[in-house]
This record gives sequence, C-alpha cells and structure tokens, in this order.
Amino acid sequence: MATVTSYQTTAGTRYEVRYRLPSGQTTRKRGFTTKRDATAYMHSTEVSKSTGGFVQTSAGRVTVATLAEAWKKSLDAKAAKTRRNRLSVYSHDVEPRWGTTPVGKIKRSHVEAWVSEMLGAGRSAVMIEGALGVLRQVLALGVADGNLAANPAADVSAPKRLHTARGYLSHAQVEELATEAGPRGHDLILFLSYTGLRIGEAAGLRARDVDLRRRRITVERAVTEADAKNPIKAPKTQARRTVPYPEFLDKILETRTRGKALDAPLFPAEEGGLLRASNWRHRTLAPAVERCVERTAKARAQEAADAEDGNPTTDEFPTVTTHDLRHTAASLAISAGANVKAVQRMLGHAKASMTLDTYADLFPDDLERVATKLSTQRAEELARVHSVSTKREEALPE
Repeated sequence: MATVTSYQTTAGTRYEVRYRLPSGQTTRKRGFTTKRDATAYMHSTEVSKSTGGFVQTSAGRVTVATLAEAWKKSLDAKAAKTRRNRLSVYSHDVEPRWGTTPVGKIKRSHVEAWVSEMLGAGRSAVMIEGALGVLRQVLALGVADGNLAANPAADVSAPKRLHTARGYLSHAQVEELATEAGPRGHDLILFLSYTGLRIGEAAGLRARDVDLRRRRITVERAVTEADAKNPIKAPKTQARRTVPYPEFLDKILETRTRGKALDAPLFPAEEGGLLRASNWRHRTLAPAVERCVERTAKARAQEAADAEDGNPTTDEFPTVTTHDLRHTAASLAISAGANVKAVQRMLGHAKASMTLDTYADLFPDDLERVATKLSTQRAEELARVHSVSTKREEALPE
C-alpha cells in the first residue's frame, strides 16, 4: 500500500510517496512541496499499476538511441531493401534529432513540432512519412518494453502526399517502346506491360515457371539488389501466385524456354546470370524512353505547325519508369474489362482495397454508368408517378 510522509529540509517541509513496484520492490519519490500533490501522485501511481499503464520513472530515462539498437535487430526479419531503407532513414533523420533524448521526455507536441520543422525545411511528404514511421516504431518498442506508457508519435500525422500523374502507355506506345529498346529490352518490356509483374519478380523467373500450354506464369520468387549475398527472396506479398499472359507472347516465351535448363533465368542479364534491375533500367529502358519522348515531341511540334487550330493529333509519350510498366499492365487490363479482383490477383496485391486505392482513376466508366443509370431510373420513376396521378385525376367524377 502506498503512503505519504513528510520530511524536513532547509527549504521547509517536503513530502515523499512510498509505493511498491509491480515487481514487488519498494521505491519512493520525494520532493513534493504539498501533501496534496504527493497524494495525487500516489493515487495516479496506484491507478496506473492496476490498469497496466505504470512506467517506472527511471525506465523513461532510456534514450531513443538505446531503444533503436533493439529496433535494428528486429529488422533482421524484414526484406533486405526494407531493412536498408529504414536504417538509412534512422541515421539521416531520426538519430540526429532524437538519439540522445530520453524517451520519457518526448511529448506529442515535440513530435508534431519536428514534423513541422521538416516540412519547413522542404522535405517531401514521403520523406517525412518515412522518418515519422521509424520514430513511431522505435517508441512502440519502448511501450512494449515498459519504458513508456504510451507512444507519443502514435497519432501524429504526416503531411498528405501530392498525387502525381502516372505514365500509362497505350498498346501502340508499348509496341513503340519495345521496338526502340531493341533485343536487350523488347521482350521484357512487352512482358512487364502485359503481365504486371514487378521487375524483381520477372528477374526471378525460371524456365520452369512458364506453362506454355495454359499460358500461365508462376511467381514464387524475386530478385533483390539490396542483398548481394542472398539476391533471391519471396515476392513482396510473400504469396505464390499464377498470372496469365496474352496469346501474342507465345512466341517470345517459347523461344526463351526452348532448350533451357528448368532453373535457367527466363530473362537473364546480357552477361548471363540474374538480371540486375538497375543496370537494365539505366542501360536499356531509360535511353529507349528518352528517344521515344524526343521523337514524339518533334512529331507533335510539326503537327501543331501544320494544323489550322495549332493542336497536334499524336498523344504525348510519357516519361515512364520500370514500375510504370506495371501500372500500364493494370491500365490495359482494366480497359479490356478486367474487374478489381482479377487485377488484384494479377498484380499480387494483398487486398482488393489496395488495387482500388491505387487505380481508382482507371474506373471512370463505372462511375459514368452509375450516373447514367441514376438519371434513367429517376426519369422512369417520375414518369410512372405522373402517369398514376393522371389516371387518378381522370377517374374522379366531375
């Protein structure tokens, strides 16, 4: 049972609270100038112990850097790329600001001020979101270990990301880009643009993963550049999936599997072995995209000069990235009539809601059909009501 007692100092009477820790040990807190304050602390301590929210004062003196050491070890179970990115964010953004700070001294207002500082320094919403997320994870470990009663960063919001337009290619643009990329890029550009695989997943495909008869690709591994010693990992969602491919890819995949060992890479690097996404992007895709963009820009300029209204007829060629080919696959599938669940399975999203959140802008026709249907139903309903009213009026005696 906690007790409040007084003691004398040169500055006058002071009060101390003696209480038991959850472990059973007896401790005390001194220095209260009034018995009322000491009693309030005693009651709050007893309540926090009974509700499981008690944190010993000394526990909050642990610094963020100390907690971060245990947090870093927890990253060993993460993918190599995820681990590398989070460690980079911690060393660049979190440690300089919070490393020497005792976790018990951090308040929500301090974290919110930090977010405002980063925003004022011109940091992007994505960078701020990453830094805040890492601090939140470190402090969550402090809550789990009993250094904090609650996570002061838990409910702090990062700035909203600005929506950036994606580069969706049309069928004709995919063909143009594949042709421009030449032998090193032709097959892979077509494959990515019509299957929606991530570049790491495509690099991890083997000859055995192609079912030519059923036109199916089995995705059960991916290549990462973040871990040179262990480049093969599970797909992003950790789930094995089967993806169909269109008939016009038959010849490409037949050629790429013919005579190969079952474990041979389907899309190997030029020098053999596993394809490195960064090399392929810089050496093959990016130069081909640049040439397509420049050629299209010249054609549009000439069309504008020749047209009476000054408007070109050729669509702009977007500056696409490797991942934009995955977005293109989703766009082309949706335009061909694929529903949300089909696109989800093709892309390997964990939930259909993720697919909807990512590609909501590609379903405008559905909304238009809803609006059209509402208008039609309204007109039919009003016409029916009007017809009934008219008949009633005609039936009434004069």
